Amino acid sequence: MHAPCARDAPLVVPAPVEIDMTVADDFAEALSDAVATGPACVVVDMSRTVFCDSSGIAAIMAALGQAGPEGPALVLAVPDAQVRRVLSLVGLDLLVPIHHDLDTALRGGSAAT
Repeated sequence: MHAPCARDAPLVVPAPVEIDMTVADDFAEALSDAVATGPACVVVDMSRTVFCDSSGIAAIMAALGQAGPEGPALVLAVPDAQVRRVLSLVGLDLLVPIHHDLDTALRGGSAAT
């Protein structure tokens, strides 16, 4: 299990407003680049995100796979209830902490339910 983000300065990656197949490759590349820099924690800031389809979920899963068990922790900040619901329906909340807001994600507080 990864250490909470609050222990080290996390790298924040802003997510697009809508994550679909038209932007998923760029989003995946940004996540991959962030993980590759080797921070202790990467926070995906989905504060503006109001839509995320399977291509966005695949990008997040790819970053999680790239990080591996010894790589940086991956944490999501997802204020939008519908986006959180989609991520939860596919079980992403079982693999990655999902927080209601960026501040909580940065502090390493309790994940959203």
